[in-house]
Amino acid sequence: MNRIDPYIVRISTAEGGLGSGVLLFPANEPEKAYVLTALHVLKEEDHLPLAEKTGIGLEFYRDDTGYRLQEADGLLTGQNIQTEDLAVITIPRSAVPENISRDEGPAPVGLMGGESSAATCGFPRATGNRHQLTLDQCRILGDQDHAHELQLENNDPLTANYDAADLVEGFSGSPVYLEVRDQLGIAAIFTDYDEFTRRIKGVQLFFLNILLRRGGLPELPLGAIETDTAILDDLARLQDNTRRVLNRIHDQAGGIRLDRGPAVATLSAKLAKSKLTIVFGRPGMGKSALAKAALPDSRDTAVIALQGEQLDQPSIRAALAAEPLGIASDLSALLDSPAMPARKFLLVDSIEKLLETNNADTVIDFFNLLRERSDLHLVLTIRSYALDQLKLRFLQQYSSYADHEVTAMSQGELAQVTAAYPFLAPLLDSPSLKRILEIPFNIDKATRIKAAALAGIGSEKAFKVVMWEAVIEKDGLLADAQHRRLRGEVFTRIATLRAMAMTPYVESLPADAIITAELLRDDLLEADPARPGFVAPAHDI
Repeated sequence: MNRIDPYIVRISTAEGGLGSGVLLFPANEPEKAYVLTALHVLKEEDHLPLAEKTGIGLEFYRDDTGYRLQEADGLLTGQNIQTEDLAVITIPRSAVPENISRDEGPAPVGLMGGESSAATCGFPRATGNRHQLTLDQCRILGDQDHAHELQLENNDPLTANYDAADLVEGFSGSPVYLEVRDQLGIAAIFTDYDEFTRRIKGVQLFFLNILLRRGGLPELPLGAIETDTAILDDLARLQDNTRRVLNRIHDQAGGIRLDRGPAVATLSAKLAKSKLTIVFGRPGMGKSALAKAALPDSRDTAVIALQGEQLDQPSIRAALAAEPLGIASDLSALLDSPAMPARKFLLVDSIEKLLETNNADTVIDFFNLLRERSDLHLVLTIRSYALDQLKLRFLQQYSSYADHEVTAMSQGELAQVTAAYPFLAPLLDSPSLKRILEIPFNIDKATRIKAAALAGIGSEKAFKVVMWEAVIEKDGLLADAQHRRLRGEVFTRIATLRAMAMTPYVESLPADAIITAELLRDDLLEADPARPGFVAPAHDI
C-alpha cells in the first residue's frame, strides 16, 4: 500500500461522469474536509451545466458506504476547463471514515524548482474505474501552456499497456504528488494525458488558493518538499537526538505523573510570547520536565532539544558535527528546510553545564540566531546558582527575554503522591523533611524506598542515610553486603572524579564495569552519548 492510497477518492456523477479526487484536511477548519478533483469530472465541456450536486457520489478507501453530496456541502470550481480545470468539494469531516487519519494525510505544496520527479494515483478506466493505479516514474518539466499548469513526462512502463483514453477517463482529478522519505505533498491535480508526447498535465495547487479566495474561504498554506537527502539525513539525526534528550527527562514521582497544570499553562504562555525564555530553579525541581510539558505539540511546530554538555565546542557548527550528532549541515540550513515546520522551538537543557566549560561563548551563537530569525524560539533551563553568571556574561547582549522560576511542589501535588504512597505522608509533618520531599526528584526517589525503612524517620540526616542505602546501595534488594558497598564506592568515585575534572563525563574504570552498568540501568548514572565508557552522575543526583 502507498501512503497516498487512503486519501484517493473515487468520484461519480448522476450524469455518468467518473473520476478521481484526493482528500485534504484544512487545519483552520477542523470540522471540514476538502476533496480536490478536476472540473471536467463534474462537467465534460465548458458549455455544459455542472453535474447536479446531490448526484455526486464519493467512495472512500476501504469503505462500502460512501457519501453523496448534500445541498449544504460546498462546491467551488474554476471558470473554464482549459486553464482552470479544478474543483473543490467541501464536506463534513464526519463524512470521512474514521480509519482515514487526518494527521497523516498529504499536505498541499508548491514547487520550489529543485523537484525532479512525482507520481500520480487514481481510478482509471484501465482498471474498470474500480481499482487504484499508480504511475511512479513521472519527470517534472518546465514547460507550460498556461500559468497554472504543471507538465510531467510519464516514463512509467505501465502506460505502454494502455491508451490515453483509458488513462485519462477516471484518472482525471487524481493527485500529482511528491513523496520523499516521510514527506508527502500534493503539487497538482491531474487533468490530461497526451499519448504522443507521454505528458501528464495538471493544475498546480497554488491555483487552489485562488479558488478559495474567490469563494470567501481561508487559504491553505502551501508547504514544500525537501529533496536534498543530505539535509533530510541531518534532520533525522537531529530528531533522533531530540527524542533521546526528551526521553531522558523524568516527569513522574514513582508511578504518578505529576499534574503541574497551572505551572505548565503559565510557562506555555511565556514561550509563545517570548523569543528567549529562561527556566530556572534549584536542582531537582523539575525544570526540564516543566519545559518539556510546556513546549508546543502541533504539526506546525518543530521542537529541537540539545543537552548543555553537547555544546562544549567552539561553535554551534562544531557542536552539531561532533558525535553523537554527526551533522554536516549548518543549523540555519536545517531550519530553512521546507521539511521543517513554520515555527521552531530550540530547547537547551541544563545550560549551566556549558557555562562550566571553556566554550561557554557558544551560547552567543544562539542569541545571534534569534536576532536573525523570526521563526525561532530559544528555551534554556538552568540551575538557580548559575543564573547570575548567565545574565552577567551573556544576557546583556540579549536583554529581551522572559524568565520562569520553577518552585517546589504544591500541597495538592504532594497530596497526589501521598495518596498513592501513603507511607510518605507522615514525613511531611517534619518541616525539614517536607523541604526535601517537596522537590520532585527527591520524592520520586523516596517512593522507591520500602515503607518499613522510613518508619520513625524524623531528621534530615537520618532520611539522607536511608536514601543512600536504599537508592544507591539498594539495601533490602541486594543481599550481598559487599556488593552494596561497591555500588556506593563506585558511585562516589565517579561523582568525585567529575567534580574534580569539571567535565561533563569521566571515564569509568574497567574494574568497575559491572557496577557501572548496574548504576546506569538504575538511572543513577548516565552515559556519554559520544564516548563509550564515559559516564556521569544522573543529572540531579
